[in-house]
Amino acid sequence: MDRDLGGPRGSRPPVASQPLASPGRRHPARHPPDARDLAESKRAALGHPAHPGPRSSRGRTACRPRPALLLVGFSGGLRRSEVATLSIDKLEWHKTGITIRLERSKTDQEGEGREVEIPLGQHPETCPVRALKSWLERANLTEGRVFRRVDRHGNVGMALDKDSIGVIVQRSVKRAGLAAKHYGGHSLRAGFATQAYLKGATELEIMQQTGHRSLAMVRRYIREGKKLRQTAAGKLGL
Repeated sequence: MDRDLGGPRGSRPPVASQPLASPGRRHPARHPPDARDLAESKRAALGHPAHPGPRSSRGRTACRPRPALLLVGFSGGLRRSEVATLSIDKLEWHKTGITIRLERSKTDQEGEGREVEIPLGQHPETCPVRALKSWLERANLTEGRVFRRVDRHGNVGMALDKDSIGVIVQRSVKRAGLAAKHYGGHSLRAGFATQAYLKGATELEIMQQTGHRSLAMVRRYIREGKKLRQTAAGKLGL
């Protein structure tokens, strides 16, 4: 089975061997410090999306959804279910980035949905728009779900489910040298909120991107960012 949850078509994705939250915590949302670490280690975890990638056993260059999945999920502040159910017809491409039209979520009681703007990145190797475009082109996808399983031969198969998103996040942070057991699919969303605050985003701007209705939850992530900003070590610029 390949690193991006390939396996035979129709097979179920592997289940993470460890819980998505830290020991004693049932929900990843309650562990924002690890989301912060994910944000700071994103380059190591992502690798280099622009790199053509390894060769498959059939000699073709293998395509993997991992870089695009992590970059889009992180920059969009998306829930793992939103990442898993994202479809190509909900993407609107423009010169400055992409607009994602999301359907009704658990906090959207009126069923209006929302739009998420993802701008072009400043660095090609971590640009979510470039990574997504590259994945869709290499996987030859023009309709249906965006993120799919890829087997060891490079064959693109069925759509990933929300549990698979958590597994990919865990494998990626492990690759970055972090403790995978502290991470899950929610780490992308939590990491965005914390890192956005560190980069100067306001509470309202963060909530507009993530779709949070609870200011208390956003402020939990912000408190973690404040801890970093206010420590002497955080001012060293390392």
